[in-house]
Amino acid sequence: MGNRTLHERAAKIFKRPSIRTEDVFVKAQRGDNKARRFWYEVGEHVGYVMTGVVNTLNPQRIIIGGGVANNFTYIAPGVKDTIKKLAIKAAKVQVVRARLGDDAGILGASFLVRNSLLER
Repeated sequence: MGNRTLHERAAKIFKRPSIRTEDVFVKAQRGDNKARRFWYEVGEHVGYVMTGVVNTLNPQRIIIGGGVANNFTYIAPGVKDTIKKLAIKAAKVQVVRARLGDDAGILGASFLVRNSLLER
């Protein structure tokens, strides 16, 4: 589910074409049930994708990072519930928030570059 889809769904739910996902996050923080349901459903979509990963690779942990992790509090329940309901081996997988947040990608890339230079 990309940014465009998230924006379109939020605009429809809140009847505000100009609403941003950041606005929906703030609404969720303030206890708005529609906003919390919105993020739960986003988590369900992520959970559907992760169910395939769990069934195929049987990981011990799924780490959610990047922009999605900014809403982890509201997305995680939907992810976890969906995996628990649909995955064959769901009992052992942990769903956690990345500690590096938005910096994870750039840090990983710099690590790869550094290692490739050191191997020469």
